[in-house]
Amino acid sequence: MMQFQTKIIEGNKNPNAWIAWAGGGLVFLAMIVMCIKSYQRYGFWMFGVAVVVVGVGAFLARGNVEAIDVSAVDLTVSTGEIRIGETVYPLAQVSDIVFQVEGYNGMLDPEGYTFNARSRRSGILNGMNNYLNFRVGEQKEEWQFYLADPAQVQQLGALFKEFYARRIPFLERSITNNRTFLFAPVSKQQWEDKMIENGYL
Repeated sequence: MMQFQTKIIEGNKNPNAWIAWAGGGLVFLAMIVMCIKSYQRYGFWMFGVAVVVVGVGAFLARGNVEAIDVSAVDLTVSTGEIRIGETVYPLAQVSDIVFQVEGYNGMLDPEGYTFNARSRRSGILNGMNNYLNFRVGEQKEEWQFYLADPAQVQQLGALFKEFYARRIPFLERSITNNRTFLFAPVSKQQWEDKMIENGYL
């Protein structure tokens, strides 16, 4: 059975990252205090302390200060089920499946605005801004997942082909919610043409 497997994304649990975030909050607060003339001196002092806290936190966290991180929890999607950790959702009980894919870790950002804290380069995706949404009865599930490299994208694409071939209803979209067909942007008409061309309709 064809399946796609990866890791889900969760909040960064590195306690040292919280030190850096606290320092960032102090920087913001210090800038506000510096705008008050009678408290400017305290604002400058607070700003200096905040910069030190940010630096110490970033050093202790070894640069891993992003708000989210790759977890140890597996996400597995096949033509029979969606499995998240130990929780299994039979596909027969699932509806409104939507994959929103931005890209893999290290991929060039078409918009050029992304900053990848891991590579410390702008315009490079971190592979963590991808989503799987679906419903189980009245309950809506949304999971953020990781794409490590082009090979994993190909694995996901193979799953999409299997879904299309088996007439399993789902949508694939870009991160900006535009329709795609095997990750390529398409209009509704182009999507239908591609489906017919590949024998899926």
